[in-house]
Amino acid sequence: MTDKNKKLTKKQQRIIDNIKDALDTDYKVMADYHAEKNYDMVSHCQTSISNELSGICSYLIYSDGKSWDAVKDLINEMKSAHELHHSYAFECLED
Repeated sequence: MTDKNKKLTKKQQRIIDNIKDALDTDYKVMADYHAEKNYDMVSHCQTSISNELSGICSYLIYSDGKSWDAVKDLINEMKSAHELHHSYAFECLED
């Protein structure tokens, strides 16, 4: 069984669910700016979301290493989301 297929405890699943809930509004706002073709604000939202995820990672690494080990792959997937890539923001500049 690989780390990715590990079953999460209730606490670890709650951590992932809380992260997703916390970022949900940020993603919605970013999608609105994307629809408006507002490159600067999309880029700003991307940076903000990336910083939030980095802060969450730092917190988990130093305060709850066991949970970090269990959820790090899922968080890294969140960090790799298409919406956080520069190409997503650059779509705003296309006509």
